Amino acid sequence: MNPDIRPLFEAFEQSDPIVVFHHISPDPDALGTQFGMVEFLKEKYPKKTILAAGSQPEMDEVSDEQIQNGMALVVDTSTRERVDDQRYSMAKTIARIDHHLLCDDFGELDYTDEKAAAAAQTAVSLLKAHGETIPEKSAQHLLEALISDTQKFMLQTVTPETFEAAAWLLKMGADPAKAQVNLYSRDRVVFAFRAKLMNKARILDNLMFSVVSAEDYLSCGCPFEDAKSSVNTLGSVKGIEIWAQFTQNPDGAHYNGSLRSARIPLIELAGRFGGGGHTCACGVKNLTIGQVDELIQGLRELSVTGLNDLEESE
Repeated sequence: MNPDIRPLFEAFEQSDPIVVFHHISPDPDALGTQFGMVEFLKEKYPKKTILAAGSQPEMDEVSDEQIQNGMALVVDTSTRERVDDQRYSMAKTIARIDHHLLCDDFGELDYTDEKAAAAAQTAVSLLKAHGETIPEKSAQHLLEALISDTQKFMLQTVTPETFEAAAWLLKMGADPAKAQVNLYSRDRVVFAFRAKLMNKARILDNLMFSVVSAEDYLSCGCPFEDAKSSVNTLGSVKGIEIWAQFTQNPDGAHYNGSLRSARIPLIELAGRFGGGGHTCACGVKNLTIGQVDELIQGLRELSVTGLNDLEESE
């Protein structure tokens, strides 16, 4: 990550408006980091216009003029084409806070820490290093982002620095019990869909996967965004090294793949299908059913060979 944080905070000082952006189909880390930074900036600069941009209903209405005259802060986004609102590129100043594997340089104000377990951890590192204090609402958003992207601090990406970030957020007023309710209380329609997801799950060697149709989630009244984010429902079976969910898009033509592993790297295999993300957590979009079958076979083979490689290295 860029070691000189002063230009980022100087840009905050000099810019008005400041518009914070997230990636397409935002997960809790993207949303939590976005709203965490929005609340911090509102508290620090009460006379400035601070906005959250995106295609979701809870986002602010942002005009072209506001973006053109101000600063765009992009969070948790690996590449430019993944930014939810492409108008970010019109801003006078563009900055990024991220933790994905670096594959697209956003320029001078690019603060990507590939060793961080979440974009929220990168944000906390920057705020702490600059000596900032943040309001309780900001801390709550950032803690929920951190908990979600680390699966309750149980992934290999978690480091001592991750827990230090969480401890700092608690000092700022974040409430872990409130995070549990906000993150893991599910609507009945999501519960019903996840029952179907589990019922359709199959095991091949050390791989568990489920392929679900649009009918599977639409018949439950479950939105596509919630349906495709259910992969970790499959991740708690002993002996399973890799788990994956393939969700048919609402158009019925293609599938989104969510790939997860506790310790076997998946990024290379995902890349062959145009996907990416993190070493052990990847996404692949717009797969045909033939590609889904091919990817499942690749995951099956990797669940065996990858485990053998890990055992040999121990």
